[in-house]
Amino acid sequence: MSGSLTREEVQAYETQVRHLLGRLAQTYGPVTLDRIWNDELPQSGQVGDIRFWFHGTGGTARMGTVSISWDWQEDQRTLELDPWKVRQTLQSFRAPDVPGAEE
Repeated sequence: MSGSLTREEVQAYETQVRHLLGRLAQTYGPVTLDRIWNDELPQSGQVGDIRFWFHGTGGTARMGTVSISWDWQEDQRTLELDPWKVRQTLQSFRAPDVPGAEE
């Protein structure tokens, strides 16, 4: 599946990324590119059930079978919406062993 993202896909993806960043912020404070690039945050680590690592202009996190990967745009507040990355993230939330996953 390729092409434009639906509004629902964008909203679901943004919700998941913001939830993840909120959980990391509870431990490290605000998660921003400036703080990552200035070594104010670890390049990788684990917070509870979240394993994460930062790279380039974003990061990746895994929670069991769920994988969330994101990049920020230049303004550091807006997420870069790559259709493939968004759909891979959303697909990982539908895996059979994810509690509450849809069939």
